[in-house]
Amino acid sequence: MYELYGVDADPRWFPVLYTLGRGERRTVTELARIVGQSHAAVSQVVKAMSAAGLIDAVGCPDDGRARKLGLTQAGRDRVARMKHQLRDVTDAAESMLAQSEHNLWSAIADAEQALSEQSFFDRVVESRRQRLARTVTIRDFVDADANAFAGLNYAWIERYFRVETKDRESLGRPRTSILDRGGAILMATSSDETLGTVAIIPVDGETVELAKMAVADHAQGLGIGRRLVEAVLARARTMGAKRVYLESNTKLKPAITLYARLGFREVQGPASPYARANIQMECWLG
Repeated sequence: MYELYGVDADPRWFPVLYTLGRGERRTVTELARIVGQSHAAVSQVVKAMSAAGLIDAVGCPDDGRARKLGLTQAGRDRVARMKHQLRDVTDAAESMLAQSEHNLWSAIADAEQALSEQSFFDRVVESRRQRLARTVTIRDFVDADANAFAGLNYAWIERYFRVETKDRESLGRPRTSILDRGGAILMATSSDETLGTVAIIPVDGETVELAKMAVADHAQGLGIGRRLVEAVLARARTMGAKRVYLESNTKLKPAITLYARLGFREVQGPASPYARANIQMECWLG
């Protein structure tokens, strides 16, 4: 089209050329906001147009560090030569739209408005979150879950604390350290993806311990932790327990808040085998 009208211009320059052609000087930041492109992309265009003699810059009176960009006489002449091109392109676009049931420009504007309110990436994240929340199931551990059980727990322990000998014993041999003692391990899964886990370890005739609870980072906020704790309470009842006990650390505020909401209260228990444990809680089952 530029060749058709005898205009020597890189099509990538058009948004900046058209904006500055309205007569008002703009900074690169202002141009980027107006044309909807990144600061880096506009800077590259401005550099190329300056080299072609189409743009000059003057200092901002209220900010010595900023430069206001405007068209040179050559730039203004270039815009003037595009007058008929712009009119014909507009007429052609309107003619095309008149043959369509929907207004493409309005649809694009609506889509851009929606994306300005929430990015497409964030929309994908939310869609994934909703899908996972709908499809999560809580099931019993099988031996094939051993790596996922250990991996989920090692991830949060290493993030906040340090792995201890007791952790390696429990996570390295879940069947002998938990299941063969009459305990249980529950897994939260969605399709073939493991999202969370928790263990139930018998302590004495009336007490079981809630231990090794972990939820994958990308599954936080789906309510999986709550479902796991509720499943522990339900399983504890079927095991004949009257009390569920746990040890944690007050640094893990979301977990402590969740436990409190589900009926756990702080208690002074026996010395913990874990150095990181600074709070003990219990929940009596009705």
